[in-house]
Amino acid sequence: MKLTVGVTGLSGAGKSTVSDFLCKNGFHLIDADKIARDVLCYGSEGYFRVLEEFGNEYINHDKTINRKKLGATVFSDKNKLEKLNAITLPLIIKTMLEEVDSSCSEYILMDAPLLLDCELKDICDEIIYVYAEREKIIERIIKRDGISRKVAEDRINSQRDDEYFRKYATIIIENNNGKNDLIEKAGKLLCQLKNRNC
Repeated sequence: MKLTVGVTGLSGAGKSTVSDFLCKNGFHLIDADKIARDVLCYGSEGYFRVLEEFGNEYINHDKTINRKKLGATVFSDKNKLEKLNAITLPLIIKTMLEEVDSSCSEYILMDAPLLLDCELKDICDEIIYVYAEREKIIERIIKRDGISRKVAEDRINSQRDDEYFRKYATIIIENNNGKNDLIEKAGKLLCQLKNRNC
């Protein structure tokens, strides 16, 4: 029996740490962020639609999309974020569903920030919400991505609030006490998920 698990939460909350742990212990990862990069690669349908919508100023010298510049634009303007999501989300969802269908793994993990905003949530047996306090998230994003506090705050403000995630989550993991504590919690979660599938 195939077990499909979704992991979601705000950027910087610790989703990747949980995903990495589960994948090192038998889960097949379907990563929305990686797929999002792929659907905007040079020459793809998504690439040309983004150019058409946002213009050539978002292109690097090597013809790739300047994701940092595009991110700064859309995360500070809700309408532009909606336009980008309208282009990329259907392409990402289609690819993720195809990967779920074609996977031979017994355990599938979908790491997708927008998991709850689309039909992907409907195929999940469990939905993990990785939660962290707002200030900790902001500090992590600044350190990880090398961006200003204003850009980090815009990114957080453009995403769903805590109440929305909790509404759909079947499992909540709090990540306020560092990586070691989070990995310990992920270990307990792993046992819980594999026991569920026995």
